[in-house]
Amino acid sequence: MSFDTDSVSFLITSLMKTAKPGQVTQTVIFKKYDKQELCPVFTLKRYLKVTENHRKAKNLLISFKTFKKVSTSTLARWLKNVLQLSGIDVDKFKAHSFRGASTSAAFMSGVTLNDIMRTANWKSAKTFQKYYLRETEKENIHDHTSSFINTVLSSNK
Repeated sequence: MSFDTDSVSFLITSLMKTAKPGQVTQTVIFKKYDKQELCPVFTLKRYLKVTENHRKAKNLLISFKTFKKVSTSTLARWLKNVLQLSGIDVDKFKAHSFRGASTSAAFMSGVTLNDIMRTANWKSAKTFQKYYLRETEKENIHDHTSSFINTVLSSNK
C-alpha cells in the first residue's frame, strides 16, 4: 500500500478473481473524492491512524474487538451491513454480490458500460449483462455518460 497526494495504491501480488495465471501482479488505485465523508483515501488514512496503537496483525482489516485480522465471514457481514445502510435490498444483493450491486447501481445511474467494464476489470460487456446486471434492470440498457466513482458515491439510492 502506498499513498500519494490524491490517491492510495495497492500492489496485489496474489491471483485476483478476474486475473489469468501469469497476470499475478496488479495495481489497484483508489482516488481522492471531494466529499471527505465518502473519500476512500481520507477514510483509509484515518482508519490506519486510529488503529495504529492497537494492531496485533499486519493485515489491513482488523477486528475492532481483538485487533487481529478479520475472517472472510466477518468481512462478508461488514459488507452486507454497508449494503443495507446504503439502501440496497440485501434480500436481492448479498455480500458476495457487492460487485453486482455497485456496478448495477452505477449502470442504472448513468455510468457508461465501458467505464463499468474498465473499473470491474471485465473484458466483455456480456460478463456484466449475464452475471451481474439484475433481470429487472436489463430492460433499461441504454447509453450512459456519468463516471463510475462519482455516480456510485453520490447516489442516494
